[in-house]
Amino acid sequence: MPQYSDESTAITWNYSLDGSNATIGIQGASWTSPGHATTSGVELSGAITIPSTVDGYSVTGIGPYAFYNCTSLTSIDFSGTQVTTIGGSGIRGCNILTSITLPVSLTSIGTQCFTDCSSLASIDFSGTQVEIIPLWSFQHCTDLSSVTFPDSLTTLGNSSFQNCTSLQAVTFSADSQLSSVGNDVFDPSGLTTFTAPSSVLIRLGLIVGPNQSVGDKSGVTVIENVTANAPPTITLIGSAIIYVLQDSTATYSDPGATAINDDGTDLSSSVEVSGEVVNLSTINKYVITYTIVDPDSGLSATASRQVYVVTEIPNATCFPAGTPVQTDQGVTSIDQLVPGEHTLRGKSIIAITQTSPLQKHIVCFEKDSIGKNVPSQQTHCSKEHKVLYQGEMVKARDLADMCKNVKKVSYNGETLYNVLLEKHGKMLVNNMICETLHPENIAAKFAKAKSSPSKRAVA
Repeated sequence: MPQYSDESTAITWNYSLDGSNATIGIQGASWTSPGHATTSGVELSGAITIPSTVDGYSVTGIGPYAFYNCTSLTSIDFSGTQVTTIGGSGIRGCNILTSITLPVSLTSIGTQCFTDCSSLASIDFSGTQVEIIPLWSFQHCTDLSSVTFPDSLTTLGNSSFQNCTSLQAVTFSADSQLSSVGNDVFDPSGLTTFTAPSSVLIRLGLIVGPNQSVGDKSGVTVIENVTANAPPTITLIGSAIIYVLQDSTATYSDPGATAINDDGTDLSSSVEVSGEVVNLSTINKYVITYTIVDPDSGLSATASRQVYVVTEIPNATCFPAGTPVQTDQGVTSIDQLVPGEHTLRGKSIIAITQTSPLQKHIVCFEKDSIGKNVPSQQTHCSKEHKVLYQGEMVKARDLADMCKNVKKVSYNGETLYNVLLEKHGKMLVNNMICETLHPENIAAKFAKAKSSPSKRAVA
């Protein structure tokens, strides 16, 4: 019989071989040789970690009765191994064991695997591919109060949680494959609520409501798990608004978008691009749309980018969303201003423009940085924006060199907003007098032209 001595733990492991894979324990052992995983037998104690290899062989199995009646064990950690199976009664009778960490490689456990582990409070099968919790698996685990089931689970075997008196609730996720619950699974036990998606309830013939029988346990409240899948998330690469110089000899290259679904799977290669074809020969505004459909849930998400072909890149004079602007109707966030509804000192707002300038920094004004209560709170704006300072309209970037608490900070590409009036004017932002967008700015010209857009090519 092969043995492996682990010098770091002073444990000598018994094992058997199947090709290049090792199973911890003595081949053919039974209940008459409890605790045969190691030479310590049932005297094995404390917290142990299962080795990933023994003598260079990968540990993929735990034999039947391997830790049976090891009554001094407190925890077992399998997480660093490639163990796929734990044999019948493999960890049975470890009555002071409080913690078991299972490997994601696990696919099966044997009959009575954890029977009489009366101090075990919780166990987590998530990430494993276990399909069956077999006969008497957790029988008499009286402290067990929490079980996390894998979505792969199809069957709860007869009496698998019998006499688990602390187990009051079990929950199966929206993706659960559970289809069979055997006899006396929860009878007797502490079970009072059973939560599962409608697909599981239909397969098991259960009805939502109180006083149901689940696994022969009566008086159980059955609850439908209505947790819905979230739609995928689509993220633009680069800015949502791009200005590109007119060039009849060039072709527009779009930076694209990425997408993931609600469990983090990368769907970027499936993003569909549609909308308007950007023609760099023609000055215009073009809208590109990105769509992703999650192949599993069928849910979708979209995002769009505005591309402006221009003769000159506009100077950005704008504020982030949420910046408060004093209007005749009261203080309103700049991104919530409505042309035709809000006015500035009696002047109508023609448009609220949006830009994402190609720059690395914007300017941060700390409270009181350019005067008493000016601004009244921390305020950010683009570098080119002019602000009244000592009787003159001065660019924010210049004030960063002149004033102690005005500084350049990193710009993350977020959309910035400005107010367009019929004539170049001023507005009050956190007690700072700031310029509105100049009507000759290219962004202003596009905003004014929106009411009569020219024809564009459509993909």
